[in-house]
Amino acid sequence: MYAYVVHAVQVYKKETDRVHRKVVRYTITTDKQSANPAAHCQNSLNYRANTLQVAKAAANSVTDCIGLKPKKIEVVKMIPPEPLYKLVSATGPFVRLAALSGATAVILGAYGSHRAYPKEAQGQEQKRLFEIASRYHFIHTLALFGLPMCRMPFVAGTFMMSGIVLFCGTCYYYAFTGDKSYSKLTPIGGTCLILGWLGMVI
Repeated sequence: MYAYVVHAVQVYKKETDRVHRKVVRYTITTDKQSANPAAHCQNSLNYRANTLQVAKAAANSVTDCIGLKPKKIEVVKMIPPEPLYKLVSATGPFVRLAALSGATAVILGAYGSHRAYPKEAQGQEQKRLFEIASRYHFIHTLALFGLPMCRMPFVAGTFMMSGIVLFCGTCYYYAFTGDKSYSKLTPIGGTCLILGWLGMVI
């Protein structure tokens, strides 16, 4: 550190001597051209410019010896934001699946609401199950749109889609045919729907 300071002082002394020599030359030139105001003004400007250059050189020498370096300004390039549909598509095909599920729910809902059910107790039971299936189908279709915002969308999406197929699908089948062959799968589908909602919590 002491050697750096000594070197800086020597550099500063050298630059000062050079400025002194320029001042002497400037004084002699001014005495000779005092009768010419334009030349005197030009010499004054040259003297000030030379003084600034010498001061800058001396300051740079001192900072180089000490080890100080000016901070570099980092230019950060602004990246244009990605379109929302690309960000959503990167997490999986859940938006498309939700769209297909919604279209299917509308078609089945229109068919089931215009279909004639038997007036017996079984017919009323079929109509009730159709309404339950349609309601759950629409609700969980909307839930599919929120899967891209989850931490583990594939886990929640797998359970959600399985629940829609097993729960709503078996209810639709019984409501339209009166056949209870696949009714045993309905509780499994309901469990999948519950796990799908819990998967969105993770």
